Amino acid sequence: MTVTEWATTSGINAALGRIGAGDFSGDGRGDVLWRHATRGEVWLWPMNGTTVLSETNVATVDPAYDIVGTGDYNGDGKSDILWRQLTNGRRGD
Repeated sequence: MTVTEWATTSGINAALGRIGAGDFSGDGRGDVLWRHATRGEVWLWPMNGTTVLSETNVATVDPAYDIVGTGDYNGDGKSDILWRQLTNGRRGD
């Protein structure tokens, strides 16, 4: 089920939340990153202003990891995701 389907059928709820915003596609425009907390699915909405250009499931990550930040950590002009393991605090990016 896509983010749009979740929002249409059940509304944005506690399990599905906007995690971050940034230029994940490198096109100079802000994008929106979503994650389903219990299923671990991560979705990206590349944006053009307030228009969603597409909807892509970019990963499914073990719910034991949490997204703790977004930003261009490696200097390539695209936003990255910083992950942290909830029980031992290890990071992954």
